[in-house]
Amino acid sequence: MQNSLLIKQAVVTGANGFIGRWLTTALTKSNVEVIAFMRNAAQKIDELKQWVQQQGGTPALVTALEFDLMADQLGLDESGIAALTQADVVYHLAAKFSFGLDPAVAHRANVTAATELVRLCAGNPRLRRFIHISGYRTLSRAAQTLDIDSPISIERYYQTHGAYEASKLIAHEQVCQAAAAYHVPLTRISPASVIGDSQTGATRQIFGLAEMVKQLWQGKLPVLVGSADTWLPVITVDFLATLLVRLPSDTASVGAHYGVFDDSTPVLPKLITLIASHMNRQAPKHRLSVNAVRNLPVTLTGVEKEALSFISDDRYDPKPLADLCKRLNLTLPPLLPSVTRWVDYLLDTAFLEQPA
Repeated sequence: MQNSLLIKQAVVTGANGFIGRWLTTALTKSNVEVIAFMRNAAQKIDELKQWVQQQGGTPALVTALEFDLMADQLGLDESGIAALTQADVVYHLAAKFSFGLDPAVAHRANVTAATELVRLCAGNPRLRRFIHISGYRTLSRAAQTLDIDSPISIERYYQTHGAYEASKLIAHEQVCQAAAAYHVPLTRISPASVIGDSQTGATRQIFGLAEMVKQLWQGKLPVLVGSADTWLPVITVDFLATLLVRLPSDTASVGAHYGVFDDSTPVLPKLITLIASHMNRQAPKHRLSVNAVRNLPVTLTGVEKEALSFISDDRYDPKPLADLCKRLNLTLPPLLPSVTRWVDYLLDTAFLEQPA
């Protein structure tokens, strides 16, 4: 197996997660040794290796070390610290995600841990890139107006957007400051809503858009929240993983930030209509505004208040990603076949409740 990436070893935090598994597999397919940072590593490594094997990767190239976002020094022992000073690339995917998180917990796990990881990479002479994964809402109009140096502005953002989204946005900015302070070569990646593999539809994630698909299938989606222009862009997990693998070879991306999304994603009402038609279901005919839903109890709407900040008409500039893909010789997979394969996988697995 040839390795043309000029990297031999990568650290992947959150390697056992949805994106992390596809990234770990893609790296081993390119003959890159992966040091998987994850909680309960000793108990989880065998299952992760088995999964990598099933996907056509090389499990022998994967080792696991203990890692904890909430622990002192991130729960790393001497081997973990050494890995960060020797790796060619560090991918930081791990995050604490849940609606209703305590702000202090979210800040510790998603902000403090990320900047601490950057600090621990300082002085690594082999480090070609530190790649930090955020989310596409870091590109939103609201995010662009946040004063990252104002405690009042940060507190207000926590209150209006919830602990998870706020902490990820603050981490997105503070990681940039930390990388500059410690002279760490950084690239920030902000993926859209990540759906299944473009060829198989396979996924391990059942929140966000997947939850809407499930409600639609069960006849529990009588209305859509948002407007006729609401846009929830998507990206397939295999494309994202491939981009992440190739990214360190692109020197022009050092210091850059890329939103990773398929600009051809239809507006949400049209996307839901297409999915409903594929499943032989009736798409919702009515819509409720975000403000209307925000003023109703969750017990009535079934929509978490924090989820509402993701329902937006914002559009984002596709040119930076297009230019990056051109340099990396990457092409986005056809969108609609990818979406229908993902929907089929969700149905085939009873929304991940049974094996495919």
